[in-house]
Amino acid sequence: MVEYFFPYKDLMDSDWEEVLETYIPRMINTQSVFDYYLNLKEVFALINDSHAFGYSSYLSYYFGYYQVPAEVRFIESKTIVTRVYDELMVPAQGLCPGDIILKTHGQDIGQFRDQHRKYVAASNESALERNLCSYVIRSRTPEITLTIDRGGQVMDVTVQGYYTYLINRHLQTLNAQETKWKILPGNIGFVHMGVLKFEDIPRYYKEP
Repeated sequence: MVEYFFPYKDLMDSDWEEVLETYIPRMINTQSVFDYYLNLKEVFALINDSHAFGYSSYLSYYFGYYQVPAEVRFIESKTIVTRVYDELMVPAQGLCPGDIILKTHGQDIGQFRDQHRKYVAASNESALERNLCSYVIRSRTPEITLTIDRGGQVMDVTVQGYYTYLINRHLQTLNAQETKWKILPGNIGFVHMGVLKFEDIPRYYKEP
């Protein structure tokens, strides 16, 4: 597939022939189904394309079925909570936007990110750091313990996780409620391309 249909082999960080020479023996000699799929994840990552991905129930289990009901971004070399889904987050749990995640599952956040880099497909460093954030807030157990820094105060927070498909469904509901376009001061049109759908376009053009 890569040989005949991937147009950017010359832009990859690795030589594709060397990737094949390295990973075909690994795939043949894997000792477990988890090793097999993790090797595949590494191959996807070596393509250096954010659109390279694969799904498997084994991978879902390995990285965790459960996810914190929040959004996390990598900002100024810190892993920061930028949004909390209030409808899903129990208020007493106390995870808030602005919290800096220091540890996940008891592991230093920097070490965690370094260990998972090889499994993340991304076109550039910025996209890689962005995609890594989703792994930080996943767990194999319903409860996820994070060590956070909130305004200089370090604390442990145990958060109730949800199945990732429920988080995605909730996010779709929130996106559907967002304003798709509006007129800003100065007669400047703003369009939220993340939620605009093809069937919205005719109505968008008709509005003043």
